[in-house]
Amino acid sequence: MSAIDDFLFEASKDPRVGTRLQEELENLDEGQLGRMRELQRLGGHAFIVADISDLEGEEAYAFAEVHPA
Repeated sequence: MSAIDDFLFEASKDPRVGTRLQEELENLDEGQLGRMRELQRLGGHAFIVADISDLEGEEAYAFAEVHPA
């Protein structure tokens, strides 16, 4: 099962940012995904961050809260 099937997130209207966040989520290993699932099960909030500096032309990061699918 892929990370994208397990988690949902909302990104900005810029599809490039959504794609970058999706790539970051897909690159998490099973241990990281398991910790996110456990955190959410306990009522915590999980976030992903992606470096979008190349898209913005300056140092910039996108943050998104992920939710269990």
